[in-house]
Amino acid sequence: MSEPDAPAGRRLRHTKTPRDHRVNLRISAAEYEALKQAADRSRLAVGAYAARSAVAVAKGEIVPLPVDERELRREVIDSRADMNRIGNNLNQIAHTLNADGVVTPAQLATVLSRVEDAVRRLDDATISLMDGRRS
Repeated sequence: MSEPDAPAGRRLRHTKTPRDHRVNLRISAAEYEALKQAADRSRLAVGAYAARSAVAVAKGEIVPLPVDERELRREVIDSRADMNRIGNNLNQIAHTLNADGVVTPAQLATVLSRVEDAVRRLDDATISLMDGRRS
């Protein structure tokens, strides 16, 4: 069920439970700007966004990741997508060979080169993620 649009100039209320406690924070101008941009994307006031985020982390509903780990996870996801595409290419080559079609050595070399590159990227990203968990 979607929420109705907020009246012009007002943000949507995302909680029905009143908030009775206040927590004061001191943050830098850069930190405030980052919070403000994230709050704007969520259509929340900065304080509401900060409260919602802090409570979600405290409850374990979300787990913040360092930027470098997010990038490594993105690399693993991208590598897996590459592997799927390469697998499809290999299946097409096998189908063509089985149907007495012609696959040139250059085409085969291109696919095998992509396989080697994708496997290397996936291995590197996996090792980096695993090393991070051991420390």
